[in-house]
Amino acid sequence: TFDLFPFRLQLTINRAALIKLFTGKTIVVDPAHGGNDAGGRGQVSLWEKDAVMPIARNLEKLLKRTGANVVLTRLGDEDISQEARCQLAKRESADVYISLHTFSSTDSKVSGAATKYNVNSKDSLALATCVQEELLRKIKVKDRGVVEELEYILPADIPAVKVEVVTITNIVEEVFLRGLTIQKRAAEGIFNGLRDYFAVNQSDFKGA
Repeated sequence: TFDLFPFRLQLTINRAALIKLFTGKTIVVDPAHGGNDAGGRGQVSLWEKDAVMPIARNLEKLLKRTGANVVLTRLGDEDISQEARCQLAKRESADVYISLHTFSSTDSKVSGAATKYNVNSKDSLALATCVQEELLRKIKVKDRGVVEELEYILPADIPAVKVEVVTITNIVEEVFLRGLTIQKRAAEGIFNGLRDYFAVNQSDFKGA
């Protein structure tokens, strides 16, 4: 359980322990936007809906290797309502919901990553804290913080977070986001955050 914030978590877990940790968990990964809803746009030409999809696929691969049940809210460039995405999580009895986004700003100098959490869902702050810390460790961008999600875009009854991986309207980060390296490392950071979150919530790993 998570009673004190902020905290810093250091965990080293071998592959067998990872499999034990994730097996039986259902994780809904939501590549945001899609279809006519393109999301934010970088200064060159990159759209948010296209940027988040490879990160989602990389995260899916990492999670499946550990035995987790992974469900993507969309498989291609398609229109899916936010209500349908949340209903999918409920129907699948998801343990956590990870929504992948980028941030957009009218100020091109704004940069960095943030993880937003649903204040109405138990343990969402804990999940967001774990994900943000590990994401920053992997991709080394500015920390925009762990903050409340004010829009009703996350399921209310499970731990759920919105991960704004980088700021797409910052030209440096847009270029960065096009590379295979960040697509893989962002997924690794989010995976590690999930690992930390599940580890602390599972009695066998407390105090690791």
